[in-house]
Amino acid sequence: MLRRFVLVAAAVVVVGYVCIVVGAYIYQVKLIFPPKPTSNKKPTDAGFTDYEVVKLQVATFTSMAWMFPQDKARGAVLFSHGLGETMAERLEMAKTFYDMGFSVLMYEYGGYWESTGEQSEKRCFDDVRAAWTFLTQTKGMRPDQILVFGESLGTGPSVEVAHAMKPGALILLSPFTSLADVAQRRAPFLPVHLLLQHRFDNAAKIKQVTCPVLILHGIDDVIVPFSQGESLFKLANEPKKLVKMRGGHDAFWIEKEKFKYHVSKFVDPLFPSSESDAP
Repeated sequence: MLRRFVLVAAAVVVVGYVCIVVGAYIYQVKLIFPPKPTSNKKPTDAGFTDYEVVKLQVATFTSMAWMFPQDKARGAVLFSHGLGETMAERLEMAKTFYDMGFSVLMYEYGGYWESTGEQSEKRCFDDVRAAWTFLTQTKGMRPDQILVFGESLGTGPSVEVAHAMKPGALILLSPFTSLADVAQRRAPFLPVHLLLQHRFDNAAKIKQVTCPVLILHGIDDVIVPFSQGESLFKLANEPKKLVKMRGGHDAFWIEKEKFKYHVSKFVDPLFPSSESDAP
């Protein structure tokens, strides 16, 4: 009787586990990409007075973007924000680069806000490539004039475009080695590396990035542990720099001045300003 009870209990556990695994596989898009956010914020709320609303063409879909141009810009920042919010929630972060003399292009991922289509890793990569094409072809910028910046999940598209397109530099804030590594920490009981279709494998691609790399990461980050940013840094090619920041995934908001200082120090020799070019 006891043996039968044990077998039945084991069967229930196995069936329950299989159901969880199957459910995680089927609904992984909804688990990875949060509900579609919207925002009432406008660029003028962050102090931008001149901006262009852009519709990036991505196959049969369009992705919303904002271009913040300025005369005699030292370069352009291709800005990929983290998920869970719209690009409007990162206007203050974008203004940091603008105030350093860069034009800035922010874009919204497919399936979010006013960008049509559905969310996926491929769509994120298609979006960032469309943004790159807009800067290089429509705006006529050279690759070495483009500074690629990514935050959190936005580091995935940023590393993707940096390893494929050879920009002037790459800056990553709170980056992960891969989305599979992040998910495995949250669900150690699941075979995440076998299930995950949207992998954002930064660790594999960072080795092929040849431009200078700056990584900034909060030492108390519980969403993407500092150890992942540190591991990514070790895999990156020289020249590279790792900056430890106070706080967690909100490190930028806690140490804005430190962020500005290290970014400025990093970009100054790579993207000379028009003032430094002057005789």
